[in-house]
Amino acid sequence: MGQAQTGTGKTTAFGVPLLEQIDLNEGIQGLVLAPTRELAVQVAEELNRIGQVKGVRTLPVYGGQD
Repeated sequence: MGQAQTGTGKTTAFGVPLLEQIDLNEGIQGLVLAPTRELAVQVAEELNRIGQVKGVRTLPVYGGQD
């Protein structure tokens, strides 16, 4: 578990190693848990940005909507 101010690279710190292990020929290969919907969306956006180079896509999944 890590705690630091916004903008210090926490998502990149765990995201890059995760994305490096992805095999595009396989199915779902990673799961990131976030405590809020807003953070889940932010993490997914950042991982999508980082993963573009490799062609990796992310999708935030969260509850609480009608």
